[in-house]
Amino acid sequence: MAVAMAGVTARTALDDRFNRLVLDHQRRIHRFIFGMVGTDQLAEDLTQDVFFSAYRALGRLPEDANESAWLFTIARNRALQELRRRKILRWIPLAHPNDEEDDVHPHGSQPLADTVAERDRLRRAMKAVPPKDLACLLLSVDGHSYSEVAGITGLSTPAVRARIFRARERLRALLRDEGGQDGAGGPS
Repeated sequence: MAVAMAGVTARTALDDRFNRLVLDHQRRIHRFIFGMVGTDQLAEDLTQDVFFSAYRALGRLPEDANESAWLFTIARNRALQELRRRKILRWIPLAHPNDEEDDVHPHGSQPLADTVAERDRLRRAMKAVPPKDLACLLLSVDGHSYSEVAGITGLSTPAVRARIFRARERLRALLRDEGGQDGAGGPS
């Protein structure tokens, strides 16, 4: 009877830990995956896959582990796996376009046509950034430190810094070049 009760208590603790993980990280994981795959439905499916994988492995994760880095590693690997499977490399704006409260690029009174055009410019530029560099940049934009990004991606901290720098510079150059072509001007 005591063994059965211990099993129930351990399962309850595991379920509570999982519920906390979902509540704490679901939106950020979804936003990260959305940034990598470019469609909301696919991002939702992959986010669900990430949390399903996490649930299955949670019992083996030490209590003192960096759960955020662990989840983002699963998310990155799952998104890259899906991109390889579909042979697509589509990247879109850093913020989810339907998430008004989380939009890191508020547009205030800017006309909708200008907002859409700006997002399209960014989407086209992000397609031209190497996927692994862009993944590092997206993780950094989401608030992860260089050392956390290194842990998630399996790269060294200097390699992460270099990839983020290259991704930023590539985006700047692409947006500046595209802005110069259509006269809209771009960030420098």
